[in-house]
Amino acid sequence: MRSIVLKLATVKRVPRRIAWTLLAWVAFAACRRHPERTPEGTLALLRASLVTGSPPLARVADTLVYNQAGFLHQANFLERTSGIHLSETAVRNAQADIRTRGEPSRFLAGVRTLLRNGHCERIGDTELPRSFETPPAPNDGWPAMAREFQRSVARRVQGAVAGEFRCDGGPSFSAAFVHPEPDDGSLRVAYFGSSSQP
Repeated sequence: MRSIVLKLATVKRVPRRIAWTLLAWVAFAACRRHPERTPEGTLALLRASLVTGSPPLARVADTLVYNQAGFLHQANFLERTSGIHLSETAVRNAQADIRTRGEPSRFLAGVRTLLRNGHCERIGDTELPRSFETPPAPNDGWPAMAREFQRSVARRVQGAVAGEFRCDGGPSFSAAFVHPEPDDGSLRVAYFGSSSQP
């Protein structure tokens, strides 16, 4: 951002204060046109999806990535400590289990009451859940489908963000957001948890 302001100030001879104001206005306009690119906008879209079904839930929530990333960390731990290698069968079984645990009605149970009317504000920062740390690199012994699974999870959690939020004066909560694959600049809600804020 700073480089854009410096270019405006030096090449176009625009005063820096005006350049910063223009840049802030452009960023604000972009967020209003693309609410799915901000955590607050994504939460509002999730509420709309839960209430009306539009936009489709898949456009605003990734209910699988939290458990997928956790599985990869567990598989890596078992491989390092016990020498148990990841097999295609283990990946298929894990994917079936993850789909069951990531069922949207189960994953998002109780979330609608947190979102109230969908006017959410960020009230603090929080750390990302440990599962969203970059998934371990695949070992040479991993089958091709396991390596592709790992790459998919790694692409989605790259650049994940988390924060603490409150919607319409309701209770505070933490949430984490990931990017879709392919990354179009939007965010998907991938985790809800408790907040350290009162």
